[in-house]
Amino acid sequence: MRRGAETLKEAADEELLARCMQGEADAWDALIDRYAALIYSIPLKYGLSEPDAADVFQAVCLTLIEKLHTIRTPRGLPAWIITTTSRQSLSVAQSRRREQRRSASSVVATHENLLADPDLLPEEELLALERQRIVRAAVSKLPANCRGVIDALFTDGALSTSYQQLADQLGMPMNSVGPTRARCLERLRRALVSAGYTP
Repeated sequence: MRRGAETLKEAADEELLARCMQGEADAWDALIDRYAALIYSIPLKYGLSEPDAADVFQAVCLTLIEKLHTIRTPRGLPAWIITTTSRQSLSVAQSRRREQRRSASSVVATHENLLADPDLLPEEELLALERQRIVRAAVSKLPANCRGVIDALFTDGALSTSYQQLADQLGMPMNSVGPTRARCLERLRRALVSAGYTP
């Protein structure tokens, strides 16, 4: 006899996963209900819109269905969900960045290596996501010229860009790039300190 929906809500992940493998729809519903808030929270921390977060949620659920048999340790399920959702969110964020090329969107790219580090614990990943959100919010509040400078400094390939190329890109004399960069980075630093950012 199958257990009721209310009882399944209290079941351990191990039991829910086993019942999902047997094709029990009630167990699948209980499992998704348990982790829905966690899955949704991650794309929102990336700054994705509600529709994008819903797309990420759907993609993660589909991946979970496909990979159920590969989850050997049920207590590792939360970490698997966080990692899978973070990767999917990052992929969507990169796609939106290519489409819109918003000035602050390139900040996400500075955290790719951190978020992709397999040694990070789930809690550390969530902290990294929160730090990324704070940085993006701080950059968005900078004056337009500073947003342009920050964007130019942290886009792909910026390290190999010469001062003359930066000057041309920003529409300013080459000898103004250094002082302007210093002022904008200081503005960003103060904004991050005010927002409680900790590296």
